[in-house]
Amino acid sequence: MTSLVKAWYNGTVPNYGVVIGYYNESYNDYNWLGTGDGSASYTPSLTINYNGAISYITLTKGVPVSGTITQGGEYWYRFVAPKTRSYTFCSSGSTDTYGELYQGSTLLQSDDDGGEGLNFSITRNLTGGAEYLLKVRGYGSATTGSYFVLVKDWQSVSKPTIKPRSAWGARPPRSVLTDREVANTKRVIFHHTANNFNSTNINSIIDQIQKIQNKQMDNPDPIERTDDIAYHYIIDPAGNIWEGRAMNKQGAHTKSYNNDIGVAILGDFQQRLINPIPNTLNQNQKNAMEALSKWLCYSLDLKIISPGGIDEAPINWHKNAHQVIDPNQVCPGGNSIPWIQNTLRPNIIAWGS
Repeated sequence: MTSLVKAWYNGTVPNYGVVIGYYNESYNDYNWLGTGDGSASYTPSLTINYNGAISYITLTKGVPVSGTITQGGEYWYRFVAPKTRSYTFCSSGSTDTYGELYQGSTLLQSDDDGGEGLNFSITRNLTGGAEYLLKVRGYGSATTGSYFVLVKDWQSVSKPTIKPRSAWGARPPRSVLTDREVANTKRVIFHHTANNFNSTNINSIIDQIQKIQNKQMDNPDPIERTDDIAYHYIIDPAGNIWEGRAMNKQGAHTKSYNNDIGVAILGDFQQRLINPIPNTLNQNQKNAMEALSKWLCYSLDLKIISPGGIDEAPINWHKNAHQVIDPNQVCPGGNSIPWIQNTLRPNIIAWGS
């Protein structure tokens, strides 16, 4: 290092902003480095604070990016908001991460454990076309480990009011239910309960949900019998949302798709001999279906599906999911499928894009 300092001093090597000198250079050259009067010679030390350009990793909405934290490390990400709305930046993994969101040099928001476990989660309204910077570091200077960082596809939305199992007197599961595989949860699947029903009386609704659970759990056919109500949520004609099977458990609603979230609409929406006048979706039910779909997309971070390059919301229905397995499947009926396909799906994409 001493020879480099001498080279800087003599001008034989370019010196980028580092000035080395002494108030009285009549003393023996270089002897004074580290002393005040040149009377002693010490090994010189030099500290350079580099304030050059920071390297940023670009974030794209809905695409997780992996990273590794080293001791004292800070990692910067760049995100340009596609449109003006709220966005959620979050980390995942077992490493204790800390996040800070900036616009330019201005700190907008920071978080430690607002996400799952030891992960941060920052939700903020951003301006379309503007650039934002996210700094990720370990919570402590000694923190190390791997992590993922993500800007969620969906803007934040409040959880709708959901009536708990206890509100309708649910029976406990017959046995321990299989845990839902979070990584394999891809969509929301709508069903109807295939029993003509249009009452908004709370006692009639409770009675109807209990009958559905009993029918499913007490089915004499062991193949059709379930260990709990098959659906994760039930929507009644008044637009109330009821908790069914626990969200952290696999459903029993759609063969090969039981890691997905099953939602049943009380009623029979398919015209046939045994149901000549089918139910029709009312506005209360539509509002509840949309509110629940938005919250599930956001809270579970369900991914937008893009068959043929066209974005589709991760919203499906029983007949569509089972069109190969069971071509005769009609659930959730001809009076609800067109609205789910042509209105609900586009509404969710428009809200989330």
